[in-house]
Amino acid sequence: MSTVRSAVLGIAVILALPSLFACQKDRARDEGKASIPSTAAVPATLSFLAGFDDEGIVERAVPTDSAPGPYVLEGEIYADAPSVVAVIAPATRTAANAGLLTLNGRNTDIHVRYEGGRFYAPVRALARSLGAYAHTDPTGRQVTLWPSARLCEYRERADRAAPVYRGAFSQGLFAQCRK
Repeated sequence: MSTVRSAVLGIAVILALPSLFACQKDRARDEGKASIPSTAAVPATLSFLAGFDDEGIVERAVPTDSAPGPYVLEGEIYADAPSVVAVIAPATRTAANAGLLTLNGRNTDIHVRYEGGRFYAPVRALARSLGAYAHTDPTGRQVTLWPSARLCEYRERADRAAPVYRGAFSQGLFAQCRK
């Protein structure tokens, strides 16, 4: 009798496992801890240029508290839009309206993705719309944001052959700097 009872209990546990995992997945989603949005997405790293010191540039991680964090999808790095805007242009208000990013109440043509109750935007397009430069490393998985004020400081001391200088120059970002 105990062997039959053990077998029945074992089958019940096996049958319950899929629903148990589904409940855990639902709970994680409800708590805002969504996984990376697609199997094609790859985690990324996002930092910003905080300033300069005697040894060169000072980078800091972009503070984000939302899951899944920055990720690369189809060759584009996405990140939590309000967190990115907070380091590039702190006084700028962000919202999402009908799948598009809104900055200071004005619609942009930047499409957003909704992840874990937050809206994510392509980092390069977001930076460009705020006059900042997004320098992507050769792997395509790490980006450093250069706010406009830091770009203007950099312009004065930069090696004009440096990748950041060439990239910002090609996007016309130095035009916003005082001469």
